[in-house]
Amino acid sequence: MIRLNMTLIFQICHFLIAYFLLTRFLWKPVIAHIDQQEAHKNNLEEDLFQQEQIVEQKIFALDRMWQNAQSSFQVHTPELIRSGAVRKEEEYKIIEPKISPEMIKTLTNEIVKKVQE
Repeated sequence: MIRLNMTLIFQICHFLIAYFLLTRFLWKPVIAHIDQQEAHKNNLEEDLFQQEQIVEQKIFALDRMWQNAQSSFQVHTPELIRSGAVRKEEEYKIIEPKISPEMIKTLTNEIVKKVQE
């Protein structure tokens, strides 16, 4: 059986005082700080979500502009070809340099002479 003596009463008083002090000066500020951090985190997540939506809208707008430019190009290309402003791809000629084996020999000989000097 527990006896009520002064030691038990002092322990109960000390426990209540410690509980009050810890609650008042330690736990409330810690919980307030945690709540503040969570609110800040939620604000950042909302901002991130809004920025992602803005980026998606801009990408969609750029894609639409690109499609409009391509369709406009396809519409106006025949007119430009008829007017002579643009040539067809078949009209371009690739000019290949004509280097004979004799030219290669003479050039290598000249390079060798320059290096030996």
